[in-house]
Amino acid sequence: MSSLTLFFLVGLSAISMSGFTAAAPMNPNNCPDICPAIFKPVCAFDACTKVYKTFGNECELKRSNCQNNSNFTIVYYGQCV
Repeated sequence: MSSLTLFFLVGLSAISMSGFTAAAPMNPNNCPDICPAIFKPVCAFDACTKVYKTFGNECELKRSNCQNNSNFTIVYYGQCV
């Protein structure tokens, strides 16, 4: 085994053992800047404003809560009726 291959495997092992995972980019408020383009709608409710709202996925809900200082919580999976 060449030393370059060995170096690569040792480095890869160190990364996997460190628990490194790719994360969504964050803005200064520590909110996700982007979410996966996966449509798995969730119906959420904000008890303060008494509003139901459909979000494209859970990440979109979390991003909206963070960026808008709102408190939507999931009521069920699927679009609000």
